Amino acid sequence: MKSAMWCVLCAAVYLNSAMFVVAEEKAVAQNDEVVEILKQWEAASKEIKFLDVSLKVYNYNQVFRTESRGVGRFVWEGPNRGLLSIQPAKIAADDVSQKKDRNGTRYQLSPGDASAWYWDGLSVTHINENAKTYESIALPETELEMGSKYPDSKSWWPELQLLILRLFRGPQGVCPMVVDIQAERLLKGYHWSIQKPGNHKSGTIVLLASPKNEQLRQEYREIRISLDAKTFRTIATKRTDPNGHIETVCIFGKPRTEPHKSWIPKLKEYKQVGNPSLTSSK
Repeated sequence: MKSAMWCVLCAAVYLNSAMFVVAEEKAVAQNDEVVEILKQWEAASKEIKFLDVSLKVYNYNQVFRTESRGVGRFVWEGPNRGLLSIQPAKIAADDVSQKKDRNGTRYQLSPGDASAWYWDGLSVTHINENAKTYESIALPETELEMGSKYPDSKSWWPELQLLILRLFRGPQGVCPMVVDIQAERLLKGYHWSIQKPGNHKSGTIVLLASPKNEQLRQEYREIRISLDAKTFRTIATKRTDPNGHIETVCIFGKPRTEPHKSWIPKLKEYKQVGNPSLTSSK
């Protein structure tokens, strides 16, 4: 019997998604100021060869009126190398959500779920800290490779579609708009507006991106990005899901940019689960 992770991940072959194909859309004319900001953001991103940063995660569910909080770490060493580790945040007895519904009732506050994903360049690994287990699957290079390597995946359809898209895209897929910024691609894929201009020397620039095509709209309705106006480093993002019901806010701490290897998970004492043959792309 295939594991739950495998059943979900192998279904990605049948997603006509932006993971493998970026819709060819001509970049429409944008405000010159937006274009300049995106170019400066790209230039700053190119200076990042390694990123290790703490983060706080806030998830707001407008349907159930709940807020969950997590704390963690995001590491990027390249397109397919990195780590995202999130642990439940500690909630004090007197802590309350700052989010309210239309009637003024505060959302119910709780710790978020634990989650850890590790990309080693060839595979993506889910780490279960509580069970001390891990499960890996090879990263496909192309949609064609996925189809030929896993022909039985046609029988599966992913319930966790958004997660799949982001996982196979690498660390920058689960934390978009932080690293590997490409201005031309962003202009082709999104409508942009400036919510807060800053003064380009200090303060914060806030941008709003709305997907132009259906492929990107499968991931989120919009994403708001806060940039440090001096360094053009991403300091926060807020993603709204396609239905507009769930908002995910990520706030990033002070970055560490000197390369090191201490971030790589030590899995010697962990048990591998799932099908070990799926960890190799050979």
